[in-house]
Amino acid sequence: VGAFPRAIRSLKKLNLINFLKKEIKNQKKILGICLGMQLLCTSSTEIKTTKGLSIINGKVEALKKNKNIRIQHIGFNNIIQNMESELLKNHQQ
Repeated sequence: VGAFPRAIRSLKKLNLINFLKKEIKNQKKILGICLGMQLLCTSSTEIKTTKGLSIINGKVEALKKNKNIRIQHIGFNNIIQNMESELLKNHQQ
């Protein structure tokens, strides 16, 4: 959970951007959830226009605010684990 511009700054500060790109280039599988998935895109307009990791060609755009609809969901949900998933094939329960 976090804001796109701050997350990119943190990745830069921790020297993780080149590491992530190298791992992906070497066909290492990664999973981005929520903000993690957004960071993989080319850019985001959240808060201010910010360049992303450009691993996925696409722009994340802030949702338009509507006073009748709550647009964000912050928290945790339960998931059902599918052991046939490529991401979980080596996972031990």
